[in-house]
Amino acid sequence: EVGKAFKLVVFQNKLGKTLYFAGTTTDKAYYLATTEDFNEAVDVYLEAVDGVEGGYRLYFYVGETKTYIRAYERTPGEAGKGSGSLELVTTAPTEYYTYDETLKTLVVTSADGLNKYYIGSYGTNTSIGGSNTSYVTAENLGVSQFPANLAVLELKQIGPVVKAPAVGEAFKLVVFQNKL
Repeated sequence: EVGKAFKLVVFQNKLGKTLYFAGTTTDKAYYLATTEDFNEAVDVYLEAVDGVEGGYRLYFYVGETKTYIRAYERTPGEAGKGSGSLELVTTAPTEYYTYDETLKTLVVTSADGLNKYYIGSYGTNTSIGGSNTSYVTAENLGVSQFPANLAVLELKQIGPVVKAPAVGEAFKLVVFQNKL
C-alpha cells in the first residue's frame, strides 16, 4: 500500500533470526544494516512510479530527508549471472521494483532485462543485500535464500479485558500470530 509505514524484514531461518532494516548501510556500503529489535527498525514506504503500472520505489526518512533504497545491477552478466547491489540515495532512482509472485517480494529488473534482483539475505548473512533471483529455487527459498518482506505490526484487542492489570499483580498476555 503506497504511503503506509512498513518495516523491511528478513526471516533469516538459517540463523533463527528476524532481521529488520536499521536505516543505514554496513561497512560495505552496498549492504543494509539490520537490527533484531523491531523498535529500532526504520519505517519504510512504497512510492508509486509515475507511468509504470505496478512499479514502486522504496524509501525511508533520515531526519526529514527522503532516502531511497536503490537496487541496481553492480556487475552485468548473461541471464542469471549478473550481480546486484543496494545503496541509499536522496534522489529518486531510475530503477524501480515490481512484485514477483513466485518469490512473494519486490524485484528490480536490469536495464537489459536479462537479470532480476531481490532484496534479502542468503546463507548466514545478517545484512540485507541485492541478490540475483536466479539463485532462488523452490528447494532453497526460506532455507538458504531469504527475500525481504514488508511487514506491519498491528495490535488488536481480541476479547474483553477482564480486569485491569495492577502493579505487582501477575497477568497473562496472549498473542495470536495470524500471518507472517
